Amino acid sequence: YLMLNIIENPYGRKKAWEWIKKNWKKMKLHYCGGLTQHFNRILRGLALIADVKTGKEIRRFIERDSIPGTERTLKQMAEMNEINNNFLERARKEYAH
Repeated sequence: YLMLNIIENPYGRKKAWEWIKKNWKKMKLHYCGGLTQHFNRILRGLALIADVKTGKEIRRFIERDSIPGTERTLKQMAEMNEINNNFLERARKEYAH
C-alpha cells in the first residue's frame, strides 16, 4: 500500500514508475499467485500518470513482461489513462483562453 500512496501523490508518480521498472522482476516473484489483486491495485494507480507518453510506456513495458491475472486491469489502466489525458487536454485548451 505504500506504493499506492506514492503513486497517488502527483510528485511521486514518475519516481514510483521508475522504481517499479527497476524492481519489476522482484515484484513479479512477490505478486504472482495469490497476491495478484495487490498488483492490480498498483496498476490501477499507474493510470493516474496523466501523460500519454508515460502511459504508453507503462503499457508496453507490462505487456512485454506481464503477470498472469492482470490483463483486464492493464486494459482498464490504458483506458483510464486515455480518459485522464483527454480531460487534461480539454482543460488546457479551455483555460488557455
